Amino acid sequence: MTVDEWSSRWKCNDDYPECLHCGSSTSTRECHFVQTWCRAKKCWEAESLCLCCQRFSWRSYRDPDFKTPEQYEAERWAELLGRKLGVREGEKGEESAASSPATKIKASS
Repeated sequence: MTVDEWSSRWKCNDDYPECLHCGSSTSTRECHFVQTWCRAKKCWEAESLCLCCQRFSWRSYRDPDFKTPEQYEAERWAELLGRKLGVREGEKGEESAASSPATKIKASS
């Protein structure tokens, strides 16, 4: 079995098509890809085989600031609710200032 036959079902990685060893960008096949979002392990890793030089290239990435869609939505709703509560607090402050006795005296004179 040749390397081409062995890797015939592997796909190309369009994001990182080049080999890290020889620089070939047309003949790499991805044999391993893992993306993890759980338990604060926000990372991915990929291994590609170059069919020209027949060497493997390993890439990994860790992003501690990455947010899952659920985290993003939770923060967005918390921000929206915080703004809404801030506006309501501001309205109450204006109403209480308008109804204070000092304001009524100034308005009547």
